[in-house]
Amino acid sequence: MAEFTGLLGDVLGWMNSPLRTQQMQGIGGLLSSGLSSISDTDKKYQELYAKAFSDPRNPMKVTDQSALSDLTDMTMSGAMSFAPAGITKAPRMSAAQAEALGYWHDIGAGKKLPIPVSQMKMDLQPIANLPPKIIASPEKMQGGAIVPFVGDRSAAGQNLLGIGDVKFQTSVPLEGGYDFMRMQSPTGSIWASEKGAAQGLQNAVDRAAKVGGGDVYGMYSAMGPESMNFNTMMSDALLEQMKAGKIFKKDIASFDKEVKALRPEWKGVMHPDSRAQLESNGALRHAFVDRMQLDKFQNAGFPNIAYTRYAITDPLLLNEPMYSGGLAIGKMKPSAGLITNPVSPHKTYDTQLAGQYFGGFEQSVPKEILFPDWYKMRRNINAPVSGDVRSFQLSKPIQPTNQEWLDKLMNYLASQKSLLD
Repeated sequence: MAEFTGLLGDVLGWMNSPLRTQQMQGIGGLLSSGLSSISDTDKKYQELYAKAFSDPRNPMKVTDQSALSDLTDMTMSGAMSFAPAGITKAPRMSAAQAEALGYWHDIGAGKKLPIPVSQMKMDLQPIANLPPKIIASPEKMQGGAIVPFVGDRSAAGQNLLGIGDVKFQTSVPLEGGYDFMRMQSPTGSIWASEKGAAQGLQNAVDRAAKVGGGDVYGMYSAMGPESMNFNTMMSDALLEQMKAGKIFKKDIASFDKEVKALRPEWKGVMHPDSRAQLESNGALRHAFVDRMQLDKFQNAGFPNIAYTRYAITDPLLLNEPMYSGGLAIGKMKPSAGLITNPVSPHKTYDTQLAGQYFGGFEQSVPKEILFPDWYKMRRNINAPVSGDVRSFQLSKPIQPTNQEWLDKLMNYLASQKSLLD
């Protein structure tokens, strides 16, 4: 057992003295044992850290993967989550070292994660009778055209019951996302969006029908992680965590005040209508998430935005670049009218497009492979690569599924499959 000196040693010595009552000696013994355990853990942490990053010429280089793994497990177990006064804290990590441990990821939107992605967990309940996934055949798409259907990265076909150790009072249905196509295809719907955006997509489908001369396919393309801040799944999951969490009333009142300053109609977190309000009001959802991600609320114990974003993200899209796509493909109906009264409404979006689920590739495909003509055009006009992402989103490029397109796509899929075999 560690020996304690100074004032701490004097206090523990007094408590453990035979002159004290048995109760006092018992408390002193427990404190001594507990503090010794922390001290021993701290020493082990220092040793593992020194082993994992032992190159003095490059302190960011991982020199022992096994030690790094043990260090990550130790950090996640909570053993080093705090240290009382007088106990040495864990060494500060550089950004590269923190990234090696998994504390930095795109879902954090530029902020360090509370725990590594590998340690995040959520409680999910699959929805019964979800149609099976179909592996799409690129050959069957030849002679037509594809249009990017840009969407967030949310999962579908499951109910979210909790995040981390927090269990929800009311589950949050996960609606997608790319797998919305698979879920809703039996109803005749293939995509959901706000009415204006939905009409823009349908117009693009109608134009595409004149380009390829064959079938038109809506190709799911993944937006960035922050795109999920707008959907109802995000706001519902944050709200459920707040209701089940241990946040001071004064902090909740302060948060409500800030949201009301932006959206006066907000009734408050604990109001029985709060979830219904958020689900029916996109501007309110935006304000709700925007205020909650402020450091003063995150530091006050409010639900972590990045962790919640992770919980509603489809695992296949966790590490994919923006606008990579192909996990879901819909066969569209040119000249079809918008579906404004769908059989199965999407809580976030009020309008749907008609179509049939065609399937999806086994993995995401880079946007440069799926839409090569558009990227070739960008390079020919010397457009900056830095502007590709924004321009892609605004232009909704139409790509003929000709032989050149098919060859490049098939070669890419074959190369990726060989890496996995």
